[in-house]
Amino acid sequence: MVRAIVEVVCGADMGSDIPSEEQREIAAHLLDWMLDTDVNTQVPDAAATAEHAIGFIVAEIFLSEAGEYSSEKGASRDEFIESVYETSMLLAGKANLAESGASQAAIDKAIVNGLRFLRRTYAKGDK
Repeated sequence: MVRAIVEVVCGADMGSDIPSEEQREIAAHLLDWMLDTDVNTQVPDAAATAEHAIGFIVAEIFLSEAGEYSSEKGASRDEFIESVYETSMLLAGKANLAESGASQAAIDKAIVNGLRFLRRTYAKGDK
């Protein structure tokens, strides 16, 4: 299931391909998250796993783009990164793939919308 989700999510139309090494990291991250009994009392379904993958990918893409963002006002770089991950996961959850279906179009839209939101939220002038 993880491999299938990673292939679909990493194949999303976001303007760049995700290298296979990063896809393996995403798959490892997803598997760790899925099996973390402190976070999940049972193994998450495909929609929840896809949403988590979307959040992770959105955060990773944004952070790789945002090299010049050292922090927000008064926040350390670590706090900035944590904030980006938290926001990305919340945005991905709003994709509501359990209801809309985990289609390629829904995944593409969730990734694009997440990146758009982060870019507006952390605009260069807002630091």
